[in-house]
Amino acid sequence: MQLDAILRAQVPGFSLFRRNSSLTANPTTQGVTLRDFGPSGAGRTLVLLDGIPLNDPFAGYVLWSQVPVASIDSVLVIPGGGAGLFGNAALAGTIFLHSKPLTGNAGYADVIAGDRDTYEAAVSGAIVHGTLAAALFAERFSTSGYPVLEASQRGPVDNKASADSDVLDFRGQWQIDRDNSLHIEARRFDDERGNGTTLTGNDTAGEDLSAV
Repeated sequence: MQLDAILRAQVPGFSLFRRNSSLTANPTTQGVTLRDFGPSGAGRTLVLLDGIPLNDPFAGYVLWSQVPVASIDSVLVIPGGGAGLFGNAALAGTIFLHSKPLTGNAGYADVIAGDRDTYEAAVSGAIVHGTLAAALFAERFSTSGYPVLEASQRGPVDNKASADSDVLDFRGQWQIDRDNSLHIEARRFDDERGNGTTLTGNDTAGEDLSAV
C-alpha cells in the first residue's frame, strides 16, 4: 500500500490535489493538504522525510512512491499553518516522516497480488556491527490497470491506465563517539504511468544522496 493511502485512511482531512490515490494520479496532482477543502496550491502541506522536504519546490506535489513504506518508523502530523517555523511551504500543515532507526539486525519481506496483473513486493534488511550500521529497502509495484473509457467509447488508441514503480533506498550510519555520528542515505526511484492511450504517459525518475 502506498504511503498516501495509509495517511488518507488515518488522518482526518488528508487529501491529494485531485483526491485520487497516487496509484492512478499523475505525479503533478499528488500534492497534499490537511484541510480537506479542495486541495490546491493555496492549501499545500509540507512533507518532510527526516527533516528533508519531499515537496516539489515549484508545484508543491509529492511523489509518494519514492518513499518505501517499510522504511518508515513513525509519522507526525501537525495540521494548521506552520509558515513561521517551517517556511511558506507549510501553509496548511506539516507531515514529518521518521525513518526506522538502525538499532539492531532486522529483516522483512512482503508480497501482495491481485487482479489486473497487480502485485506489490517489498523487502528490507538491516545489519548492525559495533559502531557501524547499514540498511537496504526495496519496493516494486506494478499493475496493468483498467480501461479509462467504457467499451463502447474506446477507439484503437485507447488502452488501460497502468502503473509501475520501483524504489531502492540504502542507509548507512557510523557512531563516531557518544555525541557525534555520520548518517548517509542514497535513494533511487522510478515511476511510470500509462494514462489511458498509446500516446499518453509519464515517467518520473530521481536519485537522492544526503549525508548528515
